[in-house]
Amino acid sequence: MMRSTTLYIIVLCVLLAACNNTQQTEAPPSSSTPGNTRVPLATTPAADASVPTLTTLNIQVTPVIMRNVPTATPACTGTPRTRLTIGNRAQVSPEDETPLNVRSGPSTEFRILGRLTVLERFLILEGPECGGDYVWYQVRSDNGLEGWIAEGVGNLYFVEPYPPG
Repeated sequence: MMRSTTLYIIVLCVLLAACNNTQQTEAPPSSSTPGNTRVPLATTPAADASVPTLTTLNIQVTPVIMRNVPTATPACTGTPRTRLTIGNRAQVSPEDETPLNVRSGPSTEFRILGRLTVLERFLILEGPECGGDYVWYQVRSDNGLEGWIAEGVGNLYFVEPYPPG
């Protein structure tokens, strides 16, 4: 749901930018086809100033799939704002020297499959998911370990985007 909301916001911004960058001219009437939309821009005075006319703009709407767009953090109590993006790489943060547990699912109730050490890198496969007091991501480490990790808690991040920004 959050991804579709982001997509709607992006499409709206593109439409607004198109409206701002296009001169307002009279458009001849045309039939609407799927993907074409006639959008009223403004009323302008006609030759007879007492009768306004409506200026329109034909807009071709093309769906856009955005990649590497950060998603909003699920509403998990006490979690830091997410900094990870699916398809990007990240690493275990040096903020905490403790190895990071990699679990079989997005919760501390799932079994531990292995651990990642400080500065160990991995690819983000899925997420974010809320589980308990953590935001979880499914990852695959450079050595092939695959499972779920917690991003952080409170003001402490267990992981960070790589390369660190």
